Amino acid sequence: MKSKPDWVVLALGGNDALRGLLPTEIKKNLKEAIDIAKSNHINVLLAGMKAPPNMGKDYTERFENVFSELAKAYPDMTFMPFLLEGVGGEANLNLPDGIHPNEKGHEVIAQHLFGILKKQL
Repeated sequence: MKSKPDWVVLALGGNDALRGLLPTEIKKNLKEAIDIAKSNHINVLLAGMKAPPNMGKDYTERFENVFSELAKAYPDMTFMPFLLEGVGGEANLNLPDGIHPNEKGHEVIAQHLFGILKKQL
């Protein structure tokens, strides 16, 4: 790594679920990123994501469990269960597509992330 940040925020978008990526593959990739950060003495904040319900109950559960399983596997890692907490499903905080956060939505996400990180500093 060229830069040496103190922290990295690791998050996925819902598009990974919409593309039907296997939760086992997602978990493997996230674990690799976490291990790289930790081996470089970089703190990790893992932000969870929810899968859209149209992916089916089984897939949704397996996708969402990836994040909590990694949080348990790395107890010294900071975990934010849902990146879009307080933003997802809020029309005034999303673009007209109802999926992607607008500017105000991104401000809410940033404030939430900052609040979590501030407690760790």
